[in-house]
Amino acid sequence: MHFYLACALSMMMSWDGNLLVGCQGPRRFKKQEAMLGRAGMLNKIWRGSRLLRVSVCLLLIGGTAAGAVFYLRHKPSRVFDAAWDVVNTHYYDRTFNGYDWVKVGQTFRAKLPWWDSRGFDTAEVINSMLRLLESSHLDYQTPAQAEFAIGSEPGADLIFPDSMEMAGLSVIGPRHMKAPIIAQIETDSYLYKQGVRVGDHILIGIHKDENGEDVVSYYVTKIDGRNFEVKVNKSQMARGDDAPYIENRRIVFGNFDAASFVKLNALRTDPANADLTVFYRPSGIITTLGGAATDEGLSVIDVQKDSVADREGIEIGSFLRGMTSLPRQDGEDGIALTIQLPNGEERKFEAKVPISYIEGWQPYHRSAEKVGATLVIRFDKFNDENVDWVGMQLKEQNSGAVIFDLRNNSGGTVKAMQRFLGYFLPAGTTIMEQRGATETEMIKVSDGNAALSGSLAVLVGPASASAAEVSAAALQAYGRATIVGRKTSGDVLMARAYRLPNGGLIQVPEAALRDPKGRDLEGSGLTPDITVWKTLATIREGRDLPLEAALAVVTGAQAPPVKVPPAEAPGAAAARP
Repeated sequence: MHFYLACALSMMMSWDGNLLVGCQGPRRFKKQEAMLGRAGMLNKIWRGSRLLRVSVCLLLIGGTAAGAVFYLRHKPSRVFDAAWDVVNTHYYDRTFNGYDWVKVGQTFRAKLPWWDSRGFDTAEVINSMLRLLESSHLDYQTPAQAEFAIGSEPGADLIFPDSMEMAGLSVIGPRHMKAPIIAQIETDSYLYKQGVRVGDHILIGIHKDENGEDVVSYYVTKIDGRNFEVKVNKSQMARGDDAPYIENRRIVFGNFDAASFVKLNALRTDPANADLTVFYRPSGIITTLGGAATDEGLSVIDVQKDSVADREGIEIGSFLRGMTSLPRQDGEDGIALTIQLPNGEERKFEAKVPISYIEGWQPYHRSAEKVGATLVIRFDKFNDENVDWVGMQLKEQNSGAVIFDLRNNSGGTVKAMQRFLGYFLPAGTTIMEQRGATETEMIKVSDGNAALSGSLAVLVGPASASAAEVSAAALQAYGRATIVGRKTSGDVLMARAYRLPNGGLIQVPEAALRDPKGRDLEGSGLTPDITVWKTLATIREGRDLPLEAALAVVTGAQAPPVKVPPAEAPGAAAARP
């Protein structure tokens, strides 16, 4: 902006070639005239053409004004302040996950760049701040990214979850994890001497250093958002009990090894232990329970038959450990993937793939087909158009048994969810309890929809999110449908999207949701009545085991054997805190 302003002032000449400087009156612009004299023709044109001078002045002044407007709209601090204020005003959890939100804003505002033309650096600062709240449905998108999001109608989901398809793989990110908060700390402990205090958030991990020695790392975040790491050599720590155990409403953790963390995660996932604390005896700290740990990275939830992933033998339950874009060849983009199989083996391969899949954006799908006498309906978004289409399929197909495939449904608006459930539940039936910052509201089935009878099953999985989870939970709670598949994503909050001054978008959760049984699905997900997952072997046979199980339920046939993925088997949580 300063450059344009300087140019404008240096070129604002009077009609006879004088420079106007402040209020000192006109004087000959001899230095500039000498410079122009080196190109006599240009000098004559400039001095002789009043229109040219006017045009240049207007162009420079207009450019300066436009640059100033653009700078003010996209100034990182202005965008950041607007995003912070939206969260401060509308976020449903007024404790802000135990953080001092004002101090957090000050901490992250200091990290902003002075100028950020594309907005990516500013977005990273904002989203790093938002991640402290450990919440789903909380995300900032740049103006370019916001073009892919839908409008500001209140919904149980507005932005597609962290999933993508590529090279014949469907992958999804890990569930949100709540970091434990320190409730007590021994003042003579090593952690206390390093500045750790009550109220700090803490994550604990074990890894090997450059010498192959086991090291315990404590990742600490203060209430103002500042963070640091404390490392302790495991050999210097006293060894406690071999496995965590419960004593006096407290989980006692005595030994930092993989087996102990697996046991701790199993205890964390038990609803009966929800109010327990954890005593890390060797560390001298007592923390809140926190969320159960999940495997890092993107996990494979589906494989397409005859794809590159199929040929490479990639099993469902594998993890994406690396992904690199390759130079475009023959007009096609490519990626190099590193996959860790469930047995720990690593596979590396390359594939050609549309760039949209690399970026994670994918179209929504819907379909309806008869499998025998059963109508199978898939739709991937809760909106009015899809709900109207579902109603039309139910009327035209006139099927007694229905299966809804919501395994790739990312949610949608509350209004659409109410109308959908109205096809199967009586009008006025409570769907969920909506708990905002200041009030609680019961969300019910919309009036005017006649409940339909007939056997019903719903397919769900790790990519089922938000309104899809709430719908399945409501049908399960009232015994109206059998839920089949795998545990859902646990992204269940009521959110609204807000536009910021730069055209960006911030999505903010405004209410938590509980199903008719009082279950809070946020962070935990919905557990199906019948847990079944696909295998590569059956995919190659052209079979869909969860669908087969659902068909058996609605037709009364013998259900296939239940298959539980390793990540969801009891006590099989990942070996990290």
